[in-house]
Amino acid sequence: MKAETVALPSQEKTVHSAAYLWMVSLVVGLSGLMFGLDSAVISGAIDLIKSQFGLNPDQEGWVVSSAMVGCIAGVVCAGWISDRFGRKPALLIAGFLFLISLSGSMLANSTSLLALMRLVGGLGIGFSSVVSPMFISETAPAKTRGRMVSLYQLAITVGILLAFFSNALIIYWGGSANPDATPDFLNRIFVAEPWRGMFGACALPCVVYVVCAFFLPESPRWLMKQGKEADAKAVLERFIGATEAEGQLQEMKQALQEVQEDVSLLALVRSRSLRRPLFIGCFLSIVGAFSGINAIMYYAPKIFQTAGLGAHGAHTATVIIGVFNIIFTIMALLWVDRLGRRPLMLGGVAGVLVALTAAGAVFYFQVANPWWVLIPLLTHVTFFAFSYGSCGWIITSEIFPTRVRGRAASTCIFFGWSSGFVLAQTFPRLLESVGGAGTFWIYGAITLVALVFVYKAVPETKGKTLEEIEYHWTRNA
Repeated sequence: MKAETVALPSQEKTVHSAAYLWMVSLVVGLSGLMFGLDSAVISGAIDLIKSQFGLNPDQEGWVVSSAMVGCIAGVVCAGWISDRFGRKPALLIAGFLFLISLSGSMLANSTSLLALMRLVGGLGIGFSSVVSPMFISETAPAKTRGRMVSLYQLAITVGILLAFFSNALIIYWGGSANPDATPDFLNRIFVAEPWRGMFGACALPCVVYVVCAFFLPESPRWLMKQGKEADAKAVLERFIGATEAEGQLQEMKQALQEVQEDVSLLALVRSRSLRRPLFIGCFLSIVGAFSGINAIMYYAPKIFQTAGLGAHGAHTATVIIGVFNIIFTIMALLWVDRLGRRPLMLGGVAGVLVALTAAGAVFYFQVANPWWVLIPLLTHVTFFAFSYGSCGWIITSEIFPTRVRGRAASTCIFFGWSSGFVLAQTFPRLLESVGGAGTFWIYGAITLVALVFVYKAVPETKGKTLEEIEYHWTRNA
């Protein structure tokens, strides 16, 4: 008698769990997409805004860096809100903030209102940067957690590229459009004042993200923290199956019961087992910002025009940077769970150092062909993707216990965005006062310190459960 081929329940469960996990990652990835869009759209708009409103370097810096102020406030609020009300509500809040920011920026009639809308967008970025990696790290299995968190960084790079591409497309189309044949509203936002169209185009994906976010489950570890064990078990079973879910529940229960401690910042600093991961997370966030990546992403067309490229060439070069950013983020995503966080961090930070040194040299020696500056900037983006861009997010989302993860991660990212604000605010003035060479070499000196720190202090977390990582800090306190 011929045997029938029947799918085993465990196989069906595995397929279902994988599909559900990747679906959730895709939705959270939309949060990263909005992060990238809201962050990078200003790169193409700022010179047009500066010209229209007659901004000086400090005012120019404020229009750009006001988003960083919002980020700082966002990470402070996100940690408390995500710990108090859950990860899902915090992600929904981020979506509404992005929508308000981009729509409001398109309609702004003054630089004050534009800066305010940028600040609102920064709040959304702050929420997204804290909650999205944390949500995935609390949901994904240990063997794929690094890859899943890296998907968030990949989504950010996709958003950045889309913003660069949209900006360039609007510049090209606006420059060739016939104002007399274009409807008044479209003429204003795409031809006469194309920076408005740049913001408006990036607002459209916000609606998709907000709708999709309503279908997310809550983090199982947050549910356990709230005493909702049955709900946590149901979510875990969808992701990893019933057998593994039971084991994970017991680990989480034990980790939450062993220590019930104050999660204030002062308590984090005083705790011997938490002080070291807190310092590592904060330091990586600070040096990651001062590696110069925000200067490249926010001011890329300005950098290329300073080097001698025209407007169209500058935007083309900026799109190329966005493409490289995506390609090497994908490569980091494929390697992070295979090679580990530490090797990628060491190699990536070393590459960023070489790139910053070379970029300074191009400006110092006044290389005749302005396209030469593209090479070190592409090198910078490539190695940043391997290190800070992927592993930095992963390490910050992994190294803290569940009971304090929201507060601790938001503290680290607070320092990162504070550093990003300083960089974005000072870059135009620094470029004007010490030139491209001095600016990039200053960032290079900071990166040299970062390389030594990563070698000395950052441990490997590949393949470990969050509870195992917590035990590592307790054992070595």
